[in-house]
Amino acid sequence: MQELVDAQTLQQTLHISQRTRHHMEKKGLPVTGSGQAKRYHLGDVQAWIQTQRKGIEALVIGNTYNNDEITTTFQCSSQGGMRRSHTTNTLVLLSNHTTDIYEDRSIVNEAGEEMLLYTGMGTTGDQDLHATQNKTLYESNESGVPVYLF
Repeated sequence: MQELVDAQTLQQTLHISQRTRHHMEKKGLPVTGSGQAKRYHLGDVQAWIQTQRKGIEALVIGNTYNNDEITTTFQCSSQGGMRRSHTTNTLVLLSNHTTDIYEDRSIVNEAGEEMLLYTGMGTTGDQDLHATQNKTLYESNESGVPVYLF
């Protein structure tokens, strides 16, 4: 028998916010009960998440993907340079060198590694690391949200 957990335990186990859980429920996340009695079978939830991410795993590094393919695969917005998907619990970054809005650039650090200096959200003033998707990116190592760069 699978382990049955409440909403808070599910969020802690998956490192997701309440907002992400609600969004996943709207998209078909398996749940039993309602209101405070909602419960989740961890195995069923993990299997559902895998089905949502199935297309992501098929992507090949170095291949070129168009906007429609990215939007469909990640179930994210078709606009913007930082696209959060609560359905796949991912963050998609697009480094766009065809516009003057962003100043993304590659550098080589002191260890000889190539790094991307990515311009986050916001077109005026300093970037705020605790606002919108900048925060998602900034906290991605701790939150477990996978980040994909195109």
